[in-house]
Amino acid sequence: MFVKTNTLLIGKSLIIKKAVSHLYKNKKIQNLSFRKSWINMSSIGKFEHIIVSGFHFDICQMTKHELDKYILEYSDYIYSINNKCKKVYLICTDLNLSHSFSRVVYFYYNLLKKLKKNKKMEVLSFEFVYGIEKKIHEKLKIFILKLLGYQIIHYKNLIKSVNKNKFSKKKSIKFYLIKFPRPRFFDRLIRLFIDSMLIKSIKKPL
Repeated sequence: MFVKTNTLLIGKSLIIKKAVSHLYKNKKIQNLSFRKSWINMSSIGKFEHIIVSGFHFDICQMTKHELDKYILEYSDYIYSINNKCKKVYLICTDLNLSHSFSRVVYFYYNLLKKLKKNKKMEVLSFEFVYGIEKKIHEKLKIFILKLLGYQIIHYKNLIKSVNKNKFSKKKSIKFYLIKFPRPRFFDRLIRLFIDSMLIKSIKKPL
């Protein structure tokens, strides 16, 4: 039996937890770590909504073959979650790109291609979420991102980013140097300075 008043958030990100708490302020929300749910699917009960946020960080250090295999495994993971709820929300990075050097973008892009027929799933896609910054350097980071013109969203406005998954082959991204493993921190820098700043500033295809 589905628990009609309950929502499950899979993932431990503090900003995502804050956003989900605001989104479902009148409902009871349970939290489960991504890794625990991956290892033991039986740890996931029945819920009205399940929100999935997370992946294994070592995807950036895998071989290309291992990464493609992991994408298949993650697709099966999402389809298994389908049986646990009425609606699945998958939180992913921004894919509004024509070209990318990022492995994380590659991961989500190909994952959504495999999930495009999943009618029980909707996608939350955005670059940066903010709203819990307290320290000076955290606030400075948000100020700089806004100054540079990044698309950032306050967690209270996250609901406006919910779009039904209509991902199709027409929405294509050309990838470069994906076969080369790299530290996750380096992949973050690639997404920040090459994908988000350089690629998005080029209006015409490379």
